[in-house]
Amino acid sequence: MKYQSFKILNYIFSLKKVLIIIFSLVISNCSLSENKFELLGLLALEKTSPPSDLVFTGSPYSYTQNVSITTNTPTFTGSVTSCISSPDLPTGLSINTTTCAISGTPTITQSATTYTITAGNSGGNTTTTIEITISSDQTVTGTPPSNLTYSGSPYTYVQNSAITTNTPTFTGTITACSSSPSLPTGLSIDATTCAISGTPTATQSATSHTITASNSVGSTTASINITVSGVAPSGLTYSGSPYTYIKDATITTTTPTVTGSITGCSSSPTLPTGLSLDSTTCAISGTPTVTQSATTHTITASNGVGSTTASIVITVNLFYSASTFAFKQNSAIPTISPTGGGTITACSSSPTLPTGLSLSTGCVITGTPTSTSGATTYTITPTMTGGPANVSISIKVLSTVYRVFVTNSSFTGDLKTNGAAGDGAAGADNLCNADSNKPSSGTYKAIIFDNSNRTANPTLNNWVLYASQTYVRSSDYAIVFTSNASSIFSFGTLTNSFDSGVQKEYWTGFRGSGFEWEYGLYRCSDWTDGTSSQTGRFGQSDN
Repeated sequence: MKYQSFKILNYIFSLKKVLIIIFSLVISNCSLSENKFELLGLLALEKTSPPSDLVFTGSPYSYTQNVSITTNTPTFTGSVTSCISSPDLPTGLSINTTTCAISGTPTITQSATTYTITAGNSGGNTTTTIEITISSDQTVTGTPPSNLTYSGSPYTYVQNSAITTNTPTFTGTITACSSSPSLPTGLSIDATTCAISGTPTATQSATSHTITASNSVGSTTASINITVSGVAPSGLTYSGSPYTYIKDATITTTTPTVTGSITGCSSSPTLPTGLSLDSTTCAISGTPTVTQSATTHTITASNGVGSTTASIVITVNLFYSASTFAFKQNSAIPTISPTGGGTITACSSSPTLPTGLSLSTGCVITGTPTSTSGATTYTITPTMTGGPANVSISIKVLSTVYRVFVTNSSFTGDLKTNGAAGDGAAGADNLCNADSNKPSSGTYKAIIFDNSNRTANPTLNNWVLYASQTYVRSSDYAIVFTSNASSIFSFGTLTNSFDSGVQKEYWTGFRGSGFEWEYGLYRCSDWTDGTSSQTGRFGQSDN
């Protein structure tokens, strides 16, 4: 069989979108007898609707040579697959083939010209007309600016301080002004005068800036140098001084007020071990791990320009007045209370305190120990804010303890006259027993001697100290020292100071720092005991 002919007999449009084609197809076989078959049929094709209602708003349009136009996008109904202009748009302008939007930069001038814009698709097209005029660009005639001059360069400005407006001189007119590199943050340059003004907010090392003043004809430049220095900090202030902290208790961070920026912070003398200074805020924080009597610290806040100082006083106490105590059996102990810190809501001890002693919810130790006991470490755990997690103290209970107190007043001079007519050491004893700091019970002897009336040996001339005995502070029974078998002790190994106040000097029958106790021709200086086997010097309550 073979294809013989195909004819379109007719076609019609139906429902605007369907093209109906009536066709005839004739087919014959390959034999000598031509048997023909004719097939009539219908072929229906969908028809695309043409676009319509193409509208450009704003026509006629006036553009300027060499000036980019605002894209001009029309509205229309339907779809667009091609868009053309007749005649062609002015050189530099173009039309989008699917949106008919006109854009670009015209590079020629022209009088009012009408353009027919045709938008189409496979179904047809629609047209509209617009009018375009292009005028000559507004070239500025004249001369470029010249002789741009800033007087006084190089300039040094101060961070965060407003500068005096710096206005240059120049010839001609300026329409734009710029700096390369940009001016320091906070400074600006006027577009028509090139005047520099503002408040620099950041420091800057000496930097060269090229200032360019221009108009449509040309430009001129000038170089200036600008440095922005920082401000020395000032007004460093800590509120709340003096500060009293507790050993091993984390302190509340103390942040001072200060004007200006800080790049370094230091303390003289250094802060107690465990406390630190923030290098940029001078805030004090940390956990002191040592005790310290009231000490003045000079805090210095500085930056590259200068510094400012403030003085604060810091004391670091033990949780209790001491950490080592020796109490006397069957004698009521002094009340041992925490030295400071926040409110304590609960308190416990491990192991339990010696029989007869009690621990309150506020960690106050009271009572009368009824049995002797060797030195035992007790862990006291307070529940509180701003206090240590726990505190270790040592307590022993002895059948006999000896107390030491520091006189209320110092004395330099003749002992006989001032010591109730007592000669030498006896006069010193009289001074001790008449002092307002003396405990209400007991008889006390001065730790002083001369070569004939009191000697550092328990078997000679009424020496003050017993051999191998514990001596405590009269105020709280904190252990001060334990004498050795020769009735001597060393100030370098004091367990606690003689009192809990500031550092003081104490005498043990020898000369100290310019003070001399005299009896006749005898002066208190370096000494030895009666056997010349033990020696001693004056000491201080410094550990």
